[in-house]
Amino acid sequence: MQYRMQFFPYEGTKLRDISIENGFFDAVSDAVYREGEPNLHFKDVSRKELLEMHRCFVQYIKLPKEYSMFIRRSEVRDMIGDKLKTKLNDIYTETVFKNDGWYNDEGKKTRYLLELRELMR
Repeated sequence: MQYRMQFFPYEGTKLRDISIENGFFDAVSDAVYREGEPNLHFKDVSRKELLEMHRCFVQYIKLPKEYSMFIRRSEVRDMIGDKLKTKLNDIYTETVFKNDGWYNDEGKKTRYLLELRELMR
């Protein structure tokens, strides 16, 4: 599941002021919204990392914290990361999407976490 919208600090908003003041956004060079591209820049987070965080955002906020290490690893685009991403998408579909946005694993969390650990080997 992928969402195409990313944060953009619109003119006249406090978040734009904060973004400019902290050097996260350049009002001149970043003034145009670019679909699928990060508009904020951070010293300690690369463009690639921002794109992967965006790709996994809904899982970070909807799945329990126990899944975080697997979600983070799924941000790496390699064989293990791709397998984890596929499995996490399946888990998300079963536990959140089919429950109107509310997490409910019907007692299967331990099994899901074991399956994810196996994929990391």
